[in-house]
Amino acid sequence: MDVNILHQYIELYMELGWNIIPAPLHSKHPIISWGEFQKRKVTEEEVKVWFQEPHNIALITGSISNDVFVIDFDNKSGLVEENVKWLQNQWDFLDWGTVPYSITPSGGRHYFFRSDELIKNTTKQIRPDVDTKGEGGIIILPPSELPNGVYRWVIEPNTENIPFISTEYIKKINIFYCIIIH
Repeated sequence: MDVNILHQYIELYMELGWNIIPAPLHSKHPIISWGEFQKRKVTEEEVKVWFQEPHNIALITGSISNDVFVIDFDNKSGLVEENVKWLQNQWDFLDWGTVPYSITPSGGRHYFFRSDELIKNTTKQIRPDVDTKGEGGIIILPPSELPNGVYRWVIEPNTENIPFISTEYIKKINIFYCIIIH
C-alpha cells in the first residue's frame, strides 16, 4: 500500500467528518475495540498514531460520521447490476453520475448517502445481497486491501456530492422491512 495515497485518503475522510479507525492490511476487522467510537469522535492524534504504519481504513457509519450511511451491494450471487438498477429506479431523483461509490475487491459496490434518520444495519432485508450500514455500522474504505484485491473509488466523495436522502425516500426502498431506528 502506498503510504502517501493512504494519508491523502485519511485527510479526505477527516475533512468529511468521518470517524475512521484502523484494520490490518488484508482484513476487514478493526485492530482496536471500536465500540466507543460509535459514540465518540476519534482525534487527529489517535489517527496519526494508528496510521503511522499502513493499515486498512474502516468507517464507522451513522450520526458520528456526519450522518453517512452506506448501501452495500454484495457480489455473492452476481446481482450487483440488477440491484443497483433497482435502487436507481427507486431514487430516480438523484443524479447517479455524481453519487459517491466504491468498488470492493469482490466486485461489490458501496454507495454513500446521508440522512437525518437513524438508519439500521441490515443484511439482505431490502433485497438479496443488499445490506445497509447505518447507525454504529462499519465498512471498509479505499485504498484498503484484501487478499483478493483493493477497494477503489469510482466516484470519490467530497463535501458537496454525498446526497441527502429524505425519510420519504428511505421508506420507499423498504416496503416490508423498516430500516429506520425509531
